Amino acid sequence: MVYYLEIADLSDVTVKPSIPENIQFKRIAEPSPLVNQSFYLKIGNDWDWVDRKFWMIDQWQSYTEQAELETWVVHYNGSPAGYFELVHEPKQTVQIAYLGLFPEYTGMGIGRFMTGFAIRRALVSGAKRVWLSTCSLDHPAALKTYLKCGFRIIREERVCKDFPEK
Repeated sequence: MVYYLEIADLSDVTVKPSIPENIQFKRIAEPSPLVNQSFYLKIGNDWDWVDRKFWMIDQWQSYTEQAELETWVVHYNGSPAGYFELVHEPKQTVQIAYLGLFPEYTGMGIGRFMTGFAIRRALVSGAKRVWLSTCSLDHPAALKTYLKCGFRIIREERVCKDFPEK
């Protein structure tokens, strides 16, 4: 099952803007296909992220060079713990394209702060609507976290997909 969620008002964000000192967010200033690729593959491996699994480096290069893309890395106690991608779309809309943590950092509450930061970053950049999708194959806490952060489900879709061998 695929769930499409949105949030359209900063007042709907339920995560407080204060972030613990041991969690920092850093934007990747220059496009770096290897950064996006490595985060995507390491985080997505456990959750059947397959849409970009077999991209060649030139595909990653083209993707990361989009002016509409922002890549952010979350650091926990100074070490990279995960990342998210914001894609600025027409009509003042921002998609949180990917958001995830390395397995060793899940269950620590970091995802809630990361989701809240991503929403705020999108809304303060001028977005009137922020959306994302998740599915039943994602981390078991993902959908709950998004809902707790203020997102609401706007559509559900049953999708059948073939998965390549791991």
